Amino acid sequence: MASRPYRSKAIKPQTPCTFLTKPKARKHRSRTNNQIISPLEPSPLLQNEVVESVINHDQRERSGLSEELALAPNPPFTPLQLDDIDLSFLARIGPRYLITEKHIKPGSEHFNSSTSMHDRTCLYSGISSDQGPSLLRHLVYDQLDCFGNDRQLFWRVEAQEDSAYMIVYPSHHLDGHADMYEYDHIEAVFTPHQTELVDLYFTYVHTSFPVLESRSTFEKKRANSCLPVSLLALVYLHGSAFWHIPHRCIFPLIDQHALHPYIYSCLTFEARTPNLEVIQALLLYTQLPARFNRAPNYPGIWSTTSLLTGMAQDIGLHIDPSGWSIIPEERKLRRILWWAVLLHEKTMAHWLGRPSHIKWDDWNVEPLQLKDFADEDGRMEVECVSWANAFIALTNLALIFSDLLDSFYSVRSNFQTMKREVALQKGRLIKDKIQVWRETHGIASGTNAHAYHYTAHLTALTIELSTQRAILGSKMSVEQDSHDTTIEDIYHTITQTLFNILDSRLRHPVSGLCLNYNKGSLSMIGSLLISLVLSSTSEIILNERRTTLLEFHARLQLLVNEDEDCQSAEFAQFALGRVNLILEELFGNHRGSSATERRDPNTTKTPWGNETNEKFWISYRIAFP
Repeated sequence: MASRPYRSKAIKPQTPCTFLTKPKARKHRSRTNNQIISPLEPSPLLQNEVVESVINHDQRERSGLSEELALAPNPPFTPLQLDDIDLSFLARIGPRYLITEKHIKPGSEHFNSSTSMHDRTCLYSGISSDQGPSLLRHLVYDQLDCFGNDRQLFWRVEAQEDSAYMIVYPSHHLDGHADMYEYDHIEAVFTPHQTELVDLYFTYVHTSFPVLESRSTFEKKRANSCLPVSLLALVYLHGSAFWHIPHRCIFPLIDQHALHPYIYSCLTFEARTPNLEVIQALLLYTQLPARFNRAPNYPGIWSTTSLLTGMAQDIGLHIDPSGWSIIPEERKLRRILWWAVLLHEKTMAHWLGRPSHIKWDDWNVEPLQLKDFADEDGRMEVECVSWANAFIALTNLALIFSDLLDSFYSVRSNFQTMKREVALQKGRLIKDKIQVWRETHGIASGTNAHAYHYTAHLTALTIELSTQRAILGSKMSVEQDSHDTTIEDIYHTITQTLFNILDSRLRHPVSGLCLNYNKGSLSMIGSLLISLVLSSTSEIILNERRTTLLEFHARLQLLVNEDEDCQSAEFAQFALGRVNLILEELFGNHRGSSATERRDPNTTKTPWGNETNEKFWISYRIAFP
């Protein structure tokens, strides 16, 4: 161990930090009515605007709602009818930020146990930083491992040889969101159904994507106003997606898509003061259903992914917290959130064909275990074990996704310029890892499967097919071509594995959040099947390949039809639209009935209506004789 650096006796020990020193009072000049309001200050109009949700139909017309919105500072506010709220007005209630100094509340004796605190933001100090370990290890820390003052505090969260440091700033110095913990508007929109929506969230969403703590912890944070407004809105919004239980349908809910712009604007401000709760909110935002099913991917999804990755690294999620002096519950949560971020980033990089921002050498968080989902006494409810194991298995696939991207889909390791023998060697390594993953985790299927099981199965299958796709696209000699079985392997994987997964999903419908990653998986598979059809070299091969494509298309259509009654199959709609757009451009431009129309399983649902399989391909033979 290195010897302690020399320190002069002239340097006095640091006075313990208490955050109790009051800031100096500032004098503010009075402003007359004729003076211009600074753009950095909140508009008085925005301060006074309040959503009026009580509409007295006997006294005013519905069309006059916008004129009747109260502008008094504190008007009566007792929302009753959610469908009477002016949604266009809600979109104008943007987050405001204040660059004003305010006194930090007492209670700082607890700051050493959590990196999430009101009015303060903890940012990780990296090893190459201008305020990195080279400087920080020489400072004199008090009994709370702190050095500094209310404007900038260095916190040694791990007092080991390779210490970890957080720099704590006042949030108002980071131009934070002033209304970050103000719930009035959001609570008004969902009153009086908040409890039911939280129930639905933890029943259908949390089991597929467990990025929040337990229900009791969530309720405690909500009661103490410790959740950012974006996170609270997203929990309500995700719960409302499952508002399809019959006895609840009589109660109208807000259109969930109407809140998307408001939540996104909140997140852009909250990103300036990142913490664990903001990371949770952005992860949940990436799993919202699309507002519209259109040709592009989700608007700004890669930019949002980059923002998520940057915030995670900003607060040090990429560093293993096992030795940190924080509460055990936060250590668990930090591990869970890092693996959720890693899974999202690797999956989206593959789906969108983008270079991954996270490299193997830049993080060291231990893999998830069941104990990370247990309570403070190490106990878990029996029904929680299934979804926790499924999420652990899903996050482990992020490592194989990383190998896949590095092996075949990077700029310097591109399968299109790779020799076939090299591609086969790399492909065998990935295939072996997938096989070990399946043997290790044993994900349920059939009648015992839930939505989170299907996500894990489909993600593993996507890695397998993407590996085979890369091998197929590599360079090979004429001699190798006669013995190549890659195409046969692809069709065997699709017909024997993928179709079994989709058929099981159709036979045993499930309720629960199917992660948006499934959309990219099915879309990639559809594109692969179309490319194989277009590369057919004979009539026999064409017939075989088009049959498989039609079977895949039919299963997607059946999943979309199922989505008429619930949100659990919404993921198939995007992939079906992608396939239809390409087929429509290739084989015709006729349009027919709605995509959700029930059909005969023996016919193919094309973009221009129901046609027999044979008729569907007549134009193909003309275009490609």
